[in-house]
Amino acid sequence: MSLDLWRLKEFVSIHQACCLALGINPDKYDVDDNALFDIDGYRPLREILDNGLYEHISNESGSGFYFNNETILKTESPDGNYSFELSLVLVKRLLRRKSIASSFYDQIKDPQSEKSPKIKNLDVERELKPKYSTRYMDILYKTIERYYSDQFDPNIPDSHASQVHIVNWLKEEYDLLQSQAERIDRILRYSEGNKPLR
Repeated sequence: MSLDLWRLKEFVSIHQACCLALGINPDKYDVDDNALFDIDGYRPLREILDNGLYEHISNESGSGFYFNNETILKTESPDGNYSFELSLVLVKRLLRRKSIASSFYDQIKDPQSEKSPKIKNLDVERELKPKYSTRYMDILYKTIERYYSDQFDPNIPDSHASQVHIVNWLKEEYDLLQSQAERIDRILRYSEGNKPLR
């Protein structure tokens, strides 16, 4: 089974990240399946990603929706326990730091390694670097780069980040008010009434 749809996700659990690095569909194994540890490479990958997660969490206060710019998603369950998911880009960086190659993560784009965001409109590719810019224009471009570049497909709803997700990121990353973050999201949100010009 192809792993292409997994590349559209922004965050994955450590279990999913390890399976993807090994070219295995994470749905094939339950997270508690002991057979995972018999798979060549699973245990060291798990250790690298566990350590990477711990390293990022221990460097932060623990408050807020994200940790660092590396984007670790923290969610709280109804029973008060926390779970963490890593962005695909963070997994790629953690593996690269240990010189581990993975055909799955090699195809994930890392915004830090790209010079400037690009969009396709009217079948013309152009760089989004105006001569004049404001703080809010820069925030718009960074949001486009993060949520509406190569991983976004208007025909695949799973590739669309939720409004809550984008608004929380904007508030945390740029210290915006709720209303400011919602306006930026509304400007960029893809919908039937907000399609690109053709």
